[in-house]
Amino acid sequence: MELEIVPMACIGGILLFVAANMVKPAEVREVCICGRGAAAGALC
Repeated sequence: MELEIVPMACIGGILLFVAANMVKPAEVREVCICGRGAAAGALC
């Protein structure tokens, strides 16, 4: 497969970029204000 020759760091960088663009700054602020319980609930 072609994916096997792509360095893991490149794949990780792409995934980090996509994940960072999926979350809005307002959502991060809301979780910080609400505390750890909200962050745990968001992960489930």
